[in-house]
Amino acid sequence: MWIVLGAGGCNKKPTDPVFPKDNQFPPQPRDLAVSVDDQQATLIWEIDSPAAVRFYRIYRRDTTTTTFAVIDTSLDRIHLDKTVKNETKYFYQVSAVNAGGFESRRSSSIMATPFSLASLIIATGADYTSQRQVQLKLTAPSRTALMKLSNDVFFTNASWQRFESTVSWILSFGDGVKTVYVKFRDADGRENPQVVKDSIILDTTALITELREDTGGQIKKAGDAIHFRLVAGEIGGRATVNIFSGPQNILLFDDGTQGDQVANNGVYEVNFVIPQDTQVLQGKVRGNFVDRVGNMATTVSAATQITIQKPPDAVTLFQPVPVGSQQNALRLTWSVSKDTFDFANYSIYRSTTSNFDPFRLTPVDRITLREVTTYTDLSLQAGVTYYYRLVIFDLAGLTSASSNEVGARTTANLPPTPVTLALPAAPDTAALSLSWSQNNDPDFASYRVFRAKAGDPPIDPARQQPIAIINSNPASTSYLDRGLGRNKTFTYQVYVYDNGGLASPSNPVLGTTR
Repeated sequence: MWIVLGAGGCNKKPTDPVFPKDNQFPPQPRDLAVSVDDQQATLIWEIDSPAAVRFYRIYRRDTTTTTFAVIDTSLDRIHLDKTVKNETKYFYQVSAVNAGGFESRRSSSIMATPFSLASLIIATGADYTSQRQVQLKLTAPSRTALMKLSNDVFFTNASWQRFESTVSWILSFGDGVKTVYVKFRDADGRENPQVVKDSIILDTTALITELREDTGGQIKKAGDAIHFRLVAGEIGGRATVNIFSGPQNILLFDDGTQGDQVANNGVYEVNFVIPQDTQVLQGKVRGNFVDRVGNMATTVSAATQITIQKPPDAVTLFQPVPVGSQQNALRLTWSVSKDTFDFANYSIYRSTTSNFDPFRLTPVDRITLREVTTYTDLSLQAGVTYYYRLVIFDLAGLTSASSNEVGARTTANLPPTPVTLALPAAPDTAALSLSWSQNNDPDFASYRVFRAKAGDPPIDPARQQPIAIINSNPASTSYLDRGLGRNKTFTYQVYVYDNGGLASPSNPVLGTTR
């Protein structure tokens, strides 16, 4: 009997450091077919342009491995394999090699099970099944009338039944290797002494028995690697892990690569490199596994948790401005930090030289509330240019890059503009009325009115007290001096004081009461 199967094989064109062109490779063999007999299998195939082929390579594997190996070569499009055992599944592929030594893609793979006049194939030769109910394909001598099927070699409780080439069968309970046995009897009642069997792995359950990660409680950051290990106990499945509020569907491997230590041992591993902009606080790790037949394991959580810190983003610092009329203060403002996760503080750095490195200095202050984005720097020197930078710290001690640098000059502390004092008027007996021009300086603090009697020393604010102090309102430009006595002459001056403590005197004027 000839069998033709169209399943795709794992074929690769040979690599070559000079990168050969496609037309240098021979065509791919096609329509691979196999016939089986007692301890032998015969392969035949077709190919386009057979004259371009020097010889063919024969590849084979059995159910103990997933890798095809070369077992022979052939000059013709036929090959007889006599190195096989009955009741054993084999898989074949064929490639073509031309005179230049270039090998074609391999043909599709085909399965064959040699037998001695009789055979049994479970589930079309599959290695695994997730269902206990399977289809059996039976082959027997032409005069076979009865058959006896069993899940054990002793045929416990089995009975003879009419022979059929296709039978639905229930495998025994429990996952693992399941073997079905069959005996045949012909129409004359003669029993074939050979017991035919086939095996398949029943897999109805997927399990995760262990899930680990190796951070050990240490805080990780972008670029660091985390090793994940998931033990499922079976090969060929798909294992992933999810980090709560972090990366999802991280694929683990069981092929000896990317952190997996041993290939095909049912232990899935990966060295996962943390991507940029990842931030996780005490994130749980959950493992998922789907086996090769589609069974889905119950999700398992690791006993430990993962913390991944991301350095804060830098903020933008805006141009400082003087504070009101103060010459010794500048007000800073900046954009709010995006680091809502673990913000610690804004650290403010100041220098009198530009292009400074803030990380070499001690901050002038720290703001611990993320929502506060303004700061007034007091006790500066007047008429000096100051430069500022701002750095964000998080709770893990990570820092942002420095903000942009900004600079501003404090106002020079000049004496206030003096006012002009008019000649006093005598509106009442023993009283004089004073008036003066308004001071419009932005750092105005007060007017202070001084008086001296005729014959006294000149007015000196350092040695005498003012008779009146008018604070805060520069528009208050008059004062009535009462209780002076009649026919008395006095000298007056009005001093203007600014917020920096400097003062300027008005012109002196004389006034006489009536």
